[in-house]
Amino acid sequence: MKKNVHFYLTIWTMVLVMFASCSKEDSNQPDDINQVDISEAGKNPDDLLLSSQQDRVALSGYLYTQTNATGNNQVMIYRHTWTGALTYVGAVSTGGSGNGKSLSSQGALAIDRQQNRLFAVNAGSNSLSMFSIDPANGNLTLLDNEPLQAVTPVSVTVNGNYVYVVNEGSNNIRGVEVVGGNSLVLLSNSSKVLSSSGAGPAQISFSPNGNYLHVTEKNKNFIRTFAVNAGGYAQPGTNTAAAGKTPFGFCYGRSNTLVVTHAEANAAGQSVGANYAGNNSNTLSVVNGSVATSQSGSGCVAGTIFGRYAFVTNNISNNISSYYIAPSGNLVLVNGSAAATGNAPTDICLSNSNLFVYAINSGDGTISAYLRGVLGTLIPIGTTSGVTTFGAGLVSY
Repeated sequence: MKKNVHFYLTIWTMVLVMFASCSKEDSNQPDDINQVDISEAGKNPDDLLLSSQQDRVALSGYLYTQTNATGNNQVMIYRHTWTGALTYVGAVSTGGSGNGKSLSSQGALAIDRQQNRLFAVNAGSNSLSMFSIDPANGNLTLLDNEPLQAVTPVSVTVNGNYVYVVNEGSNNIRGVEVVGGNSLVLLSNSSKVLSSSGAGPAQISFSPNGNYLHVTEKNKNFIRTFAVNAGGYAQPGTNTAAAGKTPFGFCYGRSNTLVVTHAEANAAGQSVGANYAGNNSNTLSVVNGSVATSQSGSGCVAGTIFGRYAFVTNNISNNISSYYIAPSGNLVLVNGSAAATGNAPTDICLSNSNLFVYAINSGDGTISAYLRGVLGTLIPIGTTSGVTTFGAGLVSY
């Protein structure tokens, strides 16, 4: 395996040099893979990073996902080596209960790498758990499990000491503050409603500057934005009409954009992605319309460190699509079927090294691992079994 990784890195370096020597002139509004040089004249930092990894041991890290089991929800811990291969470490109870079924969301777990904290929603007991992460070995210690006074939390996000959860059953968002480093305290009057009843929230996340919260509403086809004041309190929300139907997962790309998947009501071959400008403001606007993948059931999405690429799981097509975000902010489909997955992929994430991509397959209880290649490509590494079929959330450390 070590020789194979060195081989791939060598080939990637050669590809970058090749693209640098034959790069095209930039189009003012690139919207097709044939109209834009995604190598960025050989200087795309998300690609250059692949050929400049010096310390292979430093590529090791950890993955976390939750069982979402009724009675005793647990966070499962996996270690990945410098090759990307996964090893199961163990599981730690959240102190709460899952609901034993798919959450149909992205972000059931959130990680704060600065403070070495992990947060997990408990959809069955309607609570939020907070763990400390041991940087030396990735182990978790439960610090608190706080009732949310809301029903069916499905997604969580963190910015500093402020944590927000979106609750499907209560049709609202709710704020929590980390106090004293080890306790969760509900923020009074932080509850804000979604656009209407039955909104079907899929994900909540703080904007990159921490001043806004975004929520996708898959049943109402809105992206709802909440401004957050200096005290951590969300203000009443505003709606942006989605570029397609069933907006689901999202990540933040370069040029202050929000990359959103749209499952199009799971219609066969109709899923699309779209990029929205203004992710650090109260106003979102579609950049270059919806971009079709010709796949089915687009759901969760993860972006690379420098925001040049986004990888999307297609829950019905059983594969991953890859997008490139152009300097203009335009979303460009690289490959509608960049890699095959297991059955019914859901959550997806990148390793901290930016080198590996992991996806949970809810249909067969596995995790698929990939080595990220230049120009939005993915190279399969292997599959790890043992994940519950209703597991939720996937984050790296």
